[in-house]
Amino acid sequence: MRILLVQSKPCYPKVDGGTVASAHLLESLKKDHEVQVLFRYSHKHPFIPQEWKSVDHIPVKADLRIRPFDALKALIRNKSYHLSRFEGVELQQKVKESMASSFDLVIFDGLFSMAEFETYRKFHQGPIVLRPHNVEHKIWEDKAQQSAGIKKLYFKILSTQLLKLELRFAQVLSLILPLTELDAQWFEKHNSQVETLPFFPTLGSIPNECHPNTVVHFAAMNWMPNQQSLKTVLEDIFPRIKQQCPDVRLEVRGSYMEEIQQLPQEGVDWLGKVKDLERFWQNCGVLLVAPKEGSGVRIKVLEALAHGVALVSTSKGVEGLPSNLQKAVLVFDKPTDFAYAAAELLSDNSKRKIYQQRLREEYQAALQLKDLNDIFAKYGL
Repeated sequence: MRILLVQSKPCYPKVDGGTVASAHLLESLKKDHEVQVLFRYSHKHPFIPQEWKSVDHIPVKADLRIRPFDALKALIRNKSYHLSRFEGVELQQKVKESMASSFDLVIFDGLFSMAEFETYRKFHQGPIVLRPHNVEHKIWEDKAQQSAGIKKLYFKILSTQLLKLELRFAQVLSLILPLTELDAQWFEKHNSQVETLPFFPTLGSIPNECHPNTVVHFAAMNWMPNQQSLKTVLEDIFPRIKQQCPDVRLEVRGSYMEEIQQLPQEGVDWLGKVKDLERFWQNCGVLLVAPKEGSGVRIKVLEALAHGVALVSTSKGVEGLPSNLQKAVLVFDKPTDFAYAAAELLSDNSKRKIYQQRLREEYQAALQLKDLNDIFAKYGL
């Protein structure tokens, strides 16, 4: 088939969990189909031409900076500011140019890639597929629950706007391919054509030797649930670990560190972007995953499990994982319990190694590799 894949940001280079999952989808499609990728790029997610040499692509520049006045206008008009930031005349023109050559299938990679949807529909009457990374309105629903006052009200409005978008789009799609069973359950209420298409990173080897005095927070800081997770670790969890393990150090890693304030704190090393991911996992200390909000599945958790990395998580951090993996991971929502579990892994090398081996075995048992061509055939695409 000839397929148009639409992305709200370039999947190359792979800088966070979302781009890793998006690149995997593209690479899976390219094995058997002719694929063109149309994507938005911005100051946060730049277009790097050398990364796209082997892919037929149409980059479309976007100004995605948050502008309070535009956000206020969207609020007054009761229009989703999230989606409107991706819309524009230039995108409409690029869609028209791309649609000059016909496609058998259009796949939207994430809700915000559906900006200017009516323009696509005007030129393409064939099947349309959505690959949602999250149920977007649930992220803001969680944020509203964690907030108070005017913020709580504003986040509720954003959540309601996104809910309306998801409901509207869900009803006109030929097929929806969520990453997790949990997200699929929501979409199945609004569309009968839903098939879970999980992403499983390649199985890796267990770390050579966990650093005995190191805990790690690893996440892209351009996503608010990750910022909240780090805040929880810095304020509520790491100080408690340090009480039990005085020599422990916290490594803060991930892309887009400029999005947060990196304040000096005893025992904290701000190390930023990971350049060699495989080497990182091979030398990773105890991973701390502490989100209280969000939706979908955390790709970094899957990558950690694939490598048998010792980790401690909140219940939100393992949401979306297969049930056997949710049961295998040490999960605690109270900071005192969370910190105690991490400290115990640091101080008991034998227990940590047994735990790492079990995580990797459970990950291997959970692997479900679905063939996209079988899915397309099943739904008559």
